[in-house]
Amino acid sequence: MKVSFIKFVLLPLSLAIIMISSGFDFNLSNTNKLELTANVATVDLTPPLKMKFALGGYGERMSKPAEGVHDKVWAKALVLKKGDKKYVIVTIDVLGLPPNVKPQLIKKLSSNEWKEDNIMLLPSHSHTSFDMTALNDKNILNSPQIGIFQPELLEFLLESLTELIKKADKNYQPVVIGTKSSIVENMNRNRRGDPDVDKGLTITRIDLKNGKPMAVLVNWTAHPTFMGAKDMLVSGGWPGQLQRELGKLIGNGVTVMYYNGAEGDQSPIGKGGTSHYERAEIYGRDLAVKTFKFYQDIKTNPNVTFDYNYSNIKLPKRKVHPSFMETGGDEYSLTPEVLDVVLKVMAPDKTGIGSVRIGDLLIVGIPGELAAGLGLQIKNELIEKGIKYPTIGGLANEWISYILNAEQYNNGAGYESSVSFYGENLGNIILKGAKNSSSPLVDNKKDNYKEAASDKYRLVWNDDPSTTITIIWDQLKGESPIVYYGKDDFGRNYAEYPFSQTPTRKLLNYYEMNTYYAEIKSLEPDQNYYFLIKDEFGVSKRYYFRTAPNTPKAFTFIVGGDSKTFDESHMVTRESNKVVAKLSPLFVLFNGDFNSGNGTYPDRWHQWLRDWDTLTTTSSGRKIPLVPVHGNHENGNKTILNKIFNAPFQYNDSTNIFYSLSFGGDFIHITALNSEINTGGKQLKWLKNNFKKSKKYKLSIAAYHKPFRPHTSSKKEQNRQYSNWANLFYKNGLSLSADGDSHMHKITYPLKPSKEEGSFQGFIRDDIKGTVFIGEGSWGVHPRANDDDKPWTLQSGSFNQLKWIHVKPESNSTTSIEIFTVITAKYDDKDSLSLFVDQIESLNDDNLFKIPDNINLYNPDGKSQSVKFIFKDN
Repeated sequence: MKVSFIKFVLLPLSLAIIMISSGFDFNLSNTNKLELTANVATVDLTPPLKMKFALGGYGERMSKPAEGVHDKVWAKALVLKKGDKKYVIVTIDVLGLPPNVKPQLIKKLSSNEWKEDNIMLLPSHSHTSFDMTALNDKNILNSPQIGIFQPELLEFLLESLTELIKKADKNYQPVVIGTKSSIVENMNRNRRGDPDVDKGLTITRIDLKNGKPMAVLVNWTAHPTFMGAKDMLVSGGWPGQLQRELGKLIGNGVTVMYYNGAEGDQSPIGKGGTSHYERAEIYGRDLAVKTFKFYQDIKTNPNVTFDYNYSNIKLPKRKVHPSFMETGGDEYSLTPEVLDVVLKVMAPDKTGIGSVRIGDLLIVGIPGELAAGLGLQIKNELIEKGIKYPTIGGLANEWISYILNAEQYNNGAGYESSVSFYGENLGNIILKGAKNSSSPLVDNKKDNYKEAASDKYRLVWNDDPSTTITIIWDQLKGESPIVYYGKDDFGRNYAEYPFSQTPTRKLLNYYEMNTYYAEIKSLEPDQNYYFLIKDEFGVSKRYYFRTAPNTPKAFTFIVGGDSKTFDESHMVTRESNKVVAKLSPLFVLFNGDFNSGNGTYPDRWHQWLRDWDTLTTTSSGRKIPLVPVHGNHENGNKTILNKIFNAPFQYNDSTNIFYSLSFGGDFIHITALNSEINTGGKQLKWLKNNFKKSKKYKLSIAAYHKPFRPHTSSKKEQNRQYSNWANLFYKNGLSLSADGDSHMHKITYPLKPSKEEGSFQGFIRDDIKGTVFIGEGSWGVHPRANDDDKPWTLQSGSFNQLKWIHVKPESNSTTSIEIFTVITAKYDDKDSLSLFVDQIESLNDDNLFKIPDNINLYNPDGKSQSVKFIFKDN
């Protein structure tokens, strides 16, 4: 490889740095882990009339302010907690929420525990509560038909919801849960005349252990549209009356929480009333009476399943429906051209679906107005998989548009199709997202979802990463585990997966573990594969991994090393592990020193493996493959990486752990070397042959533990290693060299080995053909001083860090490597520790190259958050 030039990337520094100095509680009691607890809170969400807020739901109102209050609107929160898992359901008497509300709410909560995946906001869709578009800070159109952004209204909502969740997030009490669903006739209809009507009324009661009611969740599917455009009094509509009346019937201070379903084409069937408001009251009262009858028959249970999952979705290209002018165009006084501009400004390009399991209830939160037929399809599929009471949480978290199937979209389902903004395939995309979100929460009928007797999962690349992966775990008991896998996500329904693999290797009672290895081959490149492990005791959680591409393609990976399993260094190690899950790289190149001591302490390996298993797994269940390198803290057992990670070795000698991997066709070659054994002899002979075979690759990377030239004065120069490897690196066009050991940060200019004038310690800068050296460890260990910089040092620093690297083909003959140094922790002059990880935004498959919010990147000049190198082919 040749470096054609070096370029520094200048990025705006607008990232918040969250400094956390609290520790972790690793000793949650068994009682807390098993017992479901909860608390509820309510807040009056009726804005003061002097705010002159608009009512939402009808463009005909022209953003006129509300004229009074018929009945107050409320927000209510139910927080559920079991062990270290916590979830909040918030029901809100409003029309809907724009995409900006939930992210801003999470920031206002300022808590590491509240994230995208454990908050579900469920608007009732009231057409006489405040306007949705008035809350959208991207609404700069100043159109009264669409709605005019009111900053004070957005702030009022955010402050109210923040107060609400904080109020509910304390004073938990043990609860018992029960759910019941019944068919209710003649109370809703399909307003388009289609046969699909969701008549299911689902009630979930949450009681204290002594039987006193705490909360009730009520799911019923219909538009709250008795009131029309000329009704200008604030009201929660029939959902508001339902909640008030049911609260009176149950009594004892119960909090009643209503959430809508797939109401896109569902209307209520009203009876009587001399005004729209009275019609809504009668309907809500009748529904409350029916609900109360069913409620009384619900039996509660203290031992319930509680879990949640979140699936990110990339939305199709936004487009204006051909029939828009016939319906929505008249209401909102928009032309297709203007609407196209509106969509680009206000309609999101991605969304997400969250699901939560509470005993027999499973709520799938859909971010818009889903047609009832699609909602019934989701519910029926979940029933077939064993969920007794699935529900749709309509308009969850944000409103993206109406969501229809292709036939409805193309044949014109009236108003609904005109305000469906993502084309005919949106329905199928949402169905797939709902499946991905809910499947991991589904029970397996054949084994009742008992847990498999396995843990300490890790995935390793030790062959062609495009087609092969090794899944490794500790089998706690039993001896007949099987890995089930496939490209489609069937959750924990192992029998649905098309492929299975029995262990290809076992190592019993080694380091107090029964290590099982399943090498899976013949995979397709650049694909997600879902998997689980089943044994005679049960089924593991559903996880997934991604294979490497087999053609040149952009990707990210992480490089780092030197972690520990005790004291503050253990805490920092765990923080750095979390970054892996948040950035979701293609793989991690870990260059040595996994834990404390000499690598022979079973308990320390157990701790490291548990941390890696639990903390580097993404919220969607993705496990990141590891490429391990031997370090000096593994020298007590020089075969240990083969035993723990199935790392390859050479010459039939398991102490000779060095190997190479290639993927992307002719794109990238990675060499894992071993600085802790003879760097000459057999290893040097192997390395020469390895480089001969790798000349065709556009990018060549080497990793090893000891740096040639440490950047801290307390570490020795590695002269023998330099003499064996340095010239070989340069002559064979090595692009990037990654090391560790010295516990600090460094990046060099491109270098070549030299003794000519101007060289220093055997290296001189060479921007044309040189190798970039990065390191030097500090994944978790206490950093050392960076007190030995060289003339060719580009950056150095003393803090805990890892390298987040973006690799991109720039042309047919050039490839770029962009290096971001992520600071995970830092010690001040008084050796006081600050942490920088928990508030980092989590990336997903759709935005892997985004600079996430709240990440702390090393930026020594206040301008450059990364360093970028362009490499030319030989």
